[in-house]
Amino acid sequence: MIQRIVEADGCAEGTGLTSDSSSDGIELVDGMCGSGNVAPIDRLPNEVLLDIFTLYGIIEGRSRNTAWEGLYLGNDAYTVELGHRNHWVSLMLVCRFWRELALATPYLWQEIDVRSSTKWLQLALQRSRDAHLTLIFHPGSARAAVPLVLPHAQRIRRLILAHPFTKRKVELPFFLPLLRTPMTNLYELALPYIRVQPETERGYAVLPLSQKHFPGLRVLHLPGFAVRWVPSVVARLRCLSLQTSTSPGPLISADRFLDILETCESLEDLQLRDGYIFSAIDVEGLDDAQERIVRLPRLRKLVLGDQPAVTSWLLSRLDLPLCTSLHIIGKPPTPGAPPTGKIGFASFLPRDHSGRHALPMPLLSTVTHGSITVISRDSSDFTVTSDAAAHVTIEPVAQVDGNRALVEFSELFAGAALRDLQVFQGISASTDFHAWDALFRAFPKIRSLILVRGLAHDSPAELLQSLGGGGRSADVDVGADNPWDDRASSAVLPALSSLAVEGAWYRPGLVGSVLVMLNRRATSGLPPLKSLRFRVIGTREELKQDVLRELGAHEHALRGTARRVDISYSVRSTL
Repeated sequence: MIQRIVEADGCAEGTGLTSDSSSDGIELVDGMCGSGNVAPIDRLPNEVLLDIFTLYGIIEGRSRNTAWEGLYLGNDAYTVELGHRNHWVSLMLVCRFWRELALATPYLWQEIDVRSSTKWLQLALQRSRDAHLTLIFHPGSARAAVPLVLPHAQRIRRLILAHPFTKRKVELPFFLPLLRTPMTNLYELALPYIRVQPETERGYAVLPLSQKHFPGLRVLHLPGFAVRWVPSVVARLRCLSLQTSTSPGPLISADRFLDILETCESLEDLQLRDGYIFSAIDVEGLDDAQERIVRLPRLRKLVLGDQPAVTSWLLSRLDLPLCTSLHIIGKPPTPGAPPTGKIGFASFLPRDHSGRHALPMPLLSTVTHGSITVISRDSSDFTVTSDAAAHVTIEPVAQVDGNRALVEFSELFAGAALRDLQVFQGISASTDFHAWDALFRAFPKIRSLILVRGLAHDSPAELLQSLGGGGRSADVDVGADNPWDDRASSAVLPALSSLAVEGAWYRPGLVGSVLVMLNRRATSGLPPLKSLRFRVIGTREELKQDVLRELGAHEHALRGTARRVDISYSVRSTL
């Protein structure tokens, strides 16, 4: 027998630990640790035991599905591990020595999940002594907990308000006394997620964010607040994320905005969303702004969600490090914004000296992977990544069809040494021969091509025709003996070794059309593919026999043009 627990009021939510009238609520019965026998684990140094306590809390928390509660900002997740730090407390029940060790170690108590019951909060505040605190407030906790925390404000290092805004209750007023209290050691302030969307909710509250108020602040995630773009707020930050926020007061010039940005030499993560820059600067003066370059040497992540003209202007003024990840999020034009013409992918990027839209960053010279997603005319994005783990993602809010997406990708990233490309096509995202041909000729070094058809009901004939170097005929019929124009153009993607098409809509003659493509590539002197994979779909089980018959008729020829061939059929109901 190692321990027993005396039932009383709970003091650690989610841990199973209970308390009575004693200070810690635990009654122990001496076990292995308290007897003359010394278990091997009790020979470990205290530092190792404390590491075990910490790891146990993480593992136990994850096993209870409470460890990873993500707090999100759009597609860029800001994740905090919530709800597992208390689980190590159950180890205090093993023996008196472990309990005494935990009680004598303040840092074990310094990360506190603050919930509706304040019993655990009071216990942890006491036992953490003078240690810095990480406080994670959960919904419904502020009203009772904030008065208890205020005397300890100078110890707070990380303050995370998890979901302070809900559809039923807005808890922010209960937090304001704490947020407006000077905190000398505050390093991180985060309200990572907010359900306040209407424009009228912007600038919900003004916080004192100056260096005098929070001198140690380096990480700031704020949604729905009024945040001034001034050096005293932003110059010292390592991470700044503003969502549905505005810059109060008079507009500043574009040059002044850059002057302040240039003081942020320590900035590593910058996320300005939902038109924050547009709310801060005089956009009518963008054309008159100085031609200058701002360098942020430590920047590793940049997220911009603003008007196309504002985004393209800022990118034209930044010299981004090679390892920076860039995420551009489109925003519909706001009344008063400069005219942009057609709002597509290119409209968010500045023009180079030749007048072509391009990314003014060295990242393009290292790009090796690309992704094009066109789910519908209202939902599309581009992503390119490099071996250095940096990436560029562009999400315009625009009517972009499949053809336009392929052509714009070809134009924006032409010259990049892409090795791998994935294209996802959803509903109404059909593409023609010319768009595919432009895409493939822009990136001749592609070795792996994956096409995911999604719910598109057209066949991949245009794709196959382009890969085979065929000329465009008036009407492509995949069931014909020679479905393409005999006027062959030069072969595309000479380095291609792997081709996968997921969700190719079946039409009779599809397998033969694949074989024609492979033969034409072989005729052009290109080596056989190492891998060819087709996932064919249809509406009837009977069509599977047609696919098998075609495979049987062409199996020997297919084996001669690709080292590995995998063609399968599945039934999908119509929408």
